[in-house]
Amino acid sequence: DGDLDVVEVRAFRIHYWEHTKSSEARGEGQLQERLEHSFQVVSQDPVVSVTFVDWDSDGDEDLAVLSGDGTVRYFDRVSAAGPDALEERVGAGANPFFGITFAWDAQYVRTRASGSVGTVLPGVAFVDWDRDGDLDVVLGAPALGGAGAAGGLNVSGSLRYFEQVRRAHSVG
Repeated sequence: DGDLDVVEVRAFRIHYWEHTKSSEARGEGQLQERLEHSFQVVSQDPVVSVTFVDWDSDGDEDLAVLSGDGTVRYFDRVSAAGPDALEERVGAGANPFFGITFAWDAQYVRTRASGSVGTVLPGVAFVDWDRDGDLDVVLGAPALGGAGAAGGLNVSGSLRYFEQVRRAHSVG
């Protein structure tokens, strides 16, 4: 419908909020949570984070999902099946992120979840870092430690960079 909606990950599930306009003339509106949405196919497994990217350069936003098992899942938006249809691409020949994994202590987050822990979950971003005209992948994975000097979490981690070396929907 041309306006921005909200997708959030909460309690390892995807929640979708649709922007509904109350006044066309002024562009005002509100967000309404939709319990039925196309992301339900993604939420079958624990979800850590999601990122939208037009990876296949077909003009629509696809979905990269950091899954609770440490893998990056890829969902292609398939317009022939409907405007919001997502189809998971699985395996080395179909998932361009196949083999990219991240390590994190899921048990730590699940058993000690508080307001601040959610800010240290892994994330994936896409950027043309090497300026060669295609998107590359940056994966951030935290390493959670014990309590710090002020009683907070010791958080360190790493960034991993994957250069896209061929356009045939894979990362090399």
